[in-house]
Amino acid sequence: MSKLDNRGVATLVGLLLLVALVLLVLSIMQATVVPSETRVSEAAHNDVIQTEMVTFGDTVERTAGGGERVASLTLSPTYEHRPFLLTPPPAGGVLSTDSGTVRISNANISEPFSNKALFRTQNPTLETNRVVFEPNYHEYDSGASVMYEHGIVGAQFPTGTRHRAGSLIDGETIRLTTVSGSFSRAARSTAVTTHSKSETRQSVTVRSDPEAPLQIQLPTALPVETWETALDGENANVSSHNESHIQVTFDPGTYDLQLAGVGLDEPSDQEPAYLAAMTDEVVEPGERMTVEARDEHDNPVPGVRLNVSGSEGCEFGSIQTDEDGQATLRCETPGLLTVSIFTDERPPTNYETVPFVVSDQRGDLPFVSARFESTTQTISTVDETEDGDIDSERDRQRLRVNYTAFSDSELLLAALTVEDDSGVVTADTQDLSGTTEHGQWISPWLDPDNYEVTVRIRDETGAQQQMRLTEGSVAESLTADAGPDQTVDVDETVRFDGGRLDGRYRLIRVGLRRRHHRQWSGGRPQLRDTGDLHCRVDRDR
Repeated sequence: MSKLDNRGVATLVGLLLLVALVLLVLSIMQATVVPSETRVSEAAHNDVIQTEMVTFGDTVERTAGGGERVASLTLSPTYEHRPFLLTPPPAGGVLSTDSGTVRISNANISEPFSNKALFRTQNPTLETNRVVFEPNYHEYDSGASVMYEHGIVGAQFPTGTRHRAGSLIDGETIRLTTVSGSFSRAARSTAVTTHSKSETRQSVTVRSDPEAPLQIQLPTALPVETWETALDGENANVSSHNESHIQVTFDPGTYDLQLAGVGLDEPSDQEPAYLAAMTDEVVEPGERMTVEARDEHDNPVPGVRLNVSGSEGCEFGSIQTDEDGQATLRCETPGLLTVSIFTDERPPTNYETVPFVVSDQRGDLPFVSARFESTTQTISTVDETEDGDIDSERDRQRLRVNYTAFSDSELLLAALTVEDDSGVVTADTQDLSGTTEHGQWISPWLDPDNYEVTVRIRDETGAQQQMRLTEGSVAESLTADAGPDQTVDVDETVRFDGGRLDGRYRLIRVGLRRRHHRQWSGGRPQLRDTGDLHCRVDRDR
């Protein structure tokens, strides 16, 4: 029997030991080096995405000025491939949007565009989105979530939040850009196209008063401390409004408010929100009357269809705003002209309408034009009964009256009365100033009914003018010409020239300045005082 040959055993054992050593080394590297280098790659990527989000924020703000741009974002780190070692799969971070509502309060409009103030008062909110990157790293536990909101880029680390770039305020300028468009993406990289939805073309001057300071409430995922850093040194302070909003309160002063809208990936149509008068609303025949259609960001909207209605000689029908969002009209005959945004299935609101008064004579009595509309709403009420309080719901109605008044003398007071068939339901007064006033009055909640509203204007001379109107109608006071020489002597007989007056109108009053009034039904009145003549005409009923 022969002996076994053991000469190759040592070589095999050595080879096995070498393989085992290599596997041990690879295992150690897989367990230590790969996680370490993965952590380094992910930390580097987190720095990159923070920088890219700052660039993205700059892209949004530049797009607010018009045009279209593309921002690229790297959502996953790149891992180095090593032979014989397992490379982690891509750590696909998520880029998504989160919606919220901005509210602007106490924006006292310094510019003489009454519809702007009216629109902002009734529509104080704007919808917007924040854009958030959420990391999904394998090893790096200290990575920051990065977000863009309201011009601010913040990085939210597990240990705290850091302000990276941007501000809402620059001295006396407030820049607020809203973002529309929603998505959620998990990929190695992505590109976001930004479209100008409402291009910043102008600013609106607003005033922050000590007793009613300008305030903007912003939806945010950033803590108050981050906002305090972002607004450090500006004329505002930051406080927590609720769990999801902060409140920025501005110091007393005047600010330029610049609003803009940017859409993400999908272009958005610019819609008109209100109509602003760019010229005086009381003009002479042939004088230019210009309106501007504006969106909810106060920026002009081109190509908006407008309806124009007026008294005889001032009919226009339908017109369209030009590339600057404006439309200009002229009327050669005195009367009332109303311009409104075309609304298909509903009447235009008060801030979608601009009334113009075309007049070549103001006389001595105040002039007033007015209209009103109502809103009906179901309201919960608590009714007291013998058996206790009972919660109930019922329809209630609120009236909104808009009026324009002017006088040669200083205006003092507007008195408004609401009546139904049984008499006066409610009444109120408003103080006036200057010689031209555009006012608005909102009634308390009333029982639904067909109401009639009386608007009475008084100036500092004691002269009064009033107008009665029903819902949806536009009423105006008119004047008659007493001739080129309106000065008379005591006991002088005066004849009035009715001018343009026809069978639809009748003279109902003639009198003198200095509060002397006399009823007149026709003929030649004898005036027993000296002064400037004036008269008022009213529509025959």
